[in-house]
Amino acid sequence: RVLFINFEIQQYSFRERIRSVCRALGIQIPNDQLFVWNLRGHSADLSALRPKIIDQLRIGEFGLICFDPIYKLYGERDENSAGEMATLMNEVDSIAVETNASVVFGHHFSKGHGNRAGFDKMSGSTVFARDPDSIFVMHPHKEENVLIVEPTMRDFSPIDPFCVQWEFPLMKRTAEF
Repeated sequence: RVLFINFEIQQYSFRERIRSVCRALGIQIPNDQLFVWNLRGHSADLSALRPKIIDQLRIGEFGLICFDPIYKLYGERDENSAGEMATLMNEVDSIAVETNASVVFGHHFSKGHGNRAGFDKMSGSTVFARDPDSIFVMHPHKEENVLIVEPTMRDFSPIDPFCVQWEFPLMKRTAEF
């Protein structure tokens, strides 16, 4: 079971994205497996939000909790401060431990990232490249509507970079790299 906590996209738009993806996959909306908390306009410091999340979840209720995007949970934290971002990552870790779930978050690139390595393109502190166990960075390929996916794995076997192509409403893996 997945809990997706959406801080960015309007509720009606998010709902339509899920419908479009399910139609394209030829499946029913997995209402018993996917739960969405639409909290756009209700962003808060994760330190304040964490107890509320924990109160709402039973241990083991979800296998995966997604925060999108993570910057909506900074509160007064400075994205460029390693110490302040480390406290944010500690809050994420606490949620994982207290719920016995994996936690995923979406993050953005900094401006002017150029030819740096994938994980070095992330906005803010390098804590975002050092703390997570797995990182999947997506950046443009030379072909239109194609993205290069660069996985970085801490505890798992390496995954070679690969490409996906945007074919609304899905990203499909391509043979080209």
